[in-house]
Amino acid sequence: MSVNKLLPTSLNDKPLLIDDEQKRLLQHMLGADSRYKKKQWGFRNLFVTSPCCNNFQILKLMERLGLVVSHIRFDKPVFLATKKGAIAIGFKPYQLKNAGLN
Repeated sequence: MSVNKLLPTSLNDKPLLIDDEQKRLLQHMLGADSRYKKKQWGFRNLFVTSPCCNNFQILKLMERLGLVVSHIRFDKPVFLATKKGAIAIGFKPYQLKNAGLN
């Protein structure tokens, strides 16, 4: 795993170290990639997976770090980004509002 630069988790927090895969998962979860305009980022906040998927263990680690929270929906594990997770990938206040994380 390669490590991203240090990204602040809030305006007053110390930087949080996240790796490239964690960043990619958060970006996908929040609709924050090059397919969408930055003003649209945060239009969704959802990642459905399964315990047998490769990303499940990464997401569970991210949950322990406070980047995501999980629950069960329709018998499937669902992960949602937290404000800390969104800020870790560089979300601005208006994008946090889009995601319902303000």
